Amino acid sequence: GDLLFERFMQGKSDNDLLESVEYFLRCNLLREVVDKRVLVAQELIANKKQWNVAALSAELNISSTALRNLFKEQVGISPKECIKIHRIKQALDFRAHGESSLTQLAYHLQYFDQAHFIHDFKESIGLTPKQYFSNTKLTFDFYNFQRWSYDSFAP
Repeated sequence: GDLLFERFMQGKSDNDLLESVEYFLRCNLLREVVDKRVLVAQELIANKKQWNVAALSAELNISSTALRNLFKEQVGISPKECIKIHRIKQALDFRAHGESSLTQLAYHLQYFDQAHFIHDFKESIGLTPKQYFSNTKLTFDFYNFQRWSYDSFAP
């Protein structure tokens, strides 16, 4: 956790952030050999936007429980948590233009409703999407964590 945060702090581009996540995943793999189903699942999550655990497990022809156990054993997080990371990354790339665009963003990210999106975003970022996107200090360049000032997080 702390090592991942540290690497994020040093990242200056999308590529740096992706390398940080990959490094975190490599460090947290509990086996030398990764099950190919985990690799396929990560590909489907990252590039095909397969963000439903039941659909993901069906595509891999294993139960949701087996997929969750496989992820926990080999990656250290659940497939649901992995999906959440990718959704929040997509949300941070978004440039909001008011309430209606945040509703569209929740829909685009395949959330069942806006409340679930707001909950996940706040849990991950510490702010609601509205607070985050209305703060130009944060949305100007979210990659450059060093430039953020602590007063940016004040309500």
